[in-house]
Amino acid sequence: MSQAKLIQEWAENNNVTLSSVFVPFSTSRNRLENHPSLNYIVVLQCGKHSINTEYMKGCGHIPLKTLSNNDHKSVVEREKNQLIKYCCENGKFPHAFRYSNIKPKNIIGKPVKFPIPTVDEVLYSLYIDSDVLNYRSFSEWAESFGYDDDSIKAREIYDACQKIAVVFDSMFSKQQKEELQELLQDY
Repeated sequence: MSQAKLIQEWAENNNVTLSSVFVPFSTSRNRLENHPSLNYIVVLQCGKHSINTEYMKGCGHIPLKTLSNNDHKSVVEREKNQLIKYCCENGKFPHAFRYSNIKPKNIIGKPVKFPIPTVDEVLYSLYIDSDVLNYRSFSEWAESFGYDDDSIKAREIYDACQKIAVVFDSMFSKQQKEELQELLQDY
């Protein structure tokens, strides 16, 4: 069984649920970035506790394949970029692909699903963010992650991780945290 399936099974056994809402790239916190991304507001819940946060998937998660034909490579690349921008803005594939060279990948003959956050991905992301609690100071954390400890942006990231870590840490019992740590260390 894959690591992702084991984590999903653990989540089901521990009543951990995930819901998400798509956020158009143009209104996301990442809107000023050079490359579009898939953005969501996710709610991870375990019993009475929940965490509500922003979650981003890179556009590489959009499952596309380029069909070979005689078109120039730049034409195919432009069409692919247009399709990625559409997906990142609308949270879905276009109803009809007008792009002759690009199709969603099929997986074993089944239609591909749009890439939404999964419980294993979100748990891993929050687990990594909550690792901030293992550092004694901002400077130690910044050095470990390759940030300048004189950077305002790095400090903002550190502070955001601190907030997430406190809520995430309070969601689970000591036993659940140990099980989750074991599952996620090889993810």
